[in-house]
Amino acid sequence: MAKLSAKTSSWIAVDTWESDEREYIPTALVLGHFANKINANSGTSPNTRQKKKCKVGLIAGADLIGALLSPRYPDQKPPDSAPQKPFERTGTDVRTAVAKLGERQHSNIHIVPQLIQNDVSSTKIRLFAKRRMSVRYLIPDAVVEYIEEHNLYRE
Repeated sequence: MAKLSAKTSSWIAVDTWESDEREYIPTALVLGHFANKINANSGTSPNTRQKKKCKVGLIAGADLIGALLSPRYPDQKPPDSAPQKPFERTGTDVRTAVAKLGERQHSNIHIVPQLIQNDVSSTKIRLFAKRRMSVRYLIPDAVVEYIEEHNLYRE
């Protein structure tokens, strides 16, 4: 579904490494995998032709970042060195979650302000689909069709 979501974008790419794995993979390991992959295949400075190490970070809704940073999920916590860009989300106080972190992490967290109120989330999409409510116009048509074709989230 991620590939279908990005299909019409010229600037978003999807890698299926994590979803292709049979076992659950903690967030820190996923970030490490992509840091290694990106730094092995790119990272050359156009001016000096020297390798320049790329930092891989996490961009997600504030609700997800808040959950990952909570003590309930210690194996999910991104590394302190990983930049994090939580998008503000209605009903989630990302600043409170960030304030609970150590000072060392604050410099790596850059909150993306919510300029237009949007509380669409994967949880709500699954709930709407389960209740047989329309999710058209909330997610790309190709994803809506995939969900319907495969009868997903109907349990």
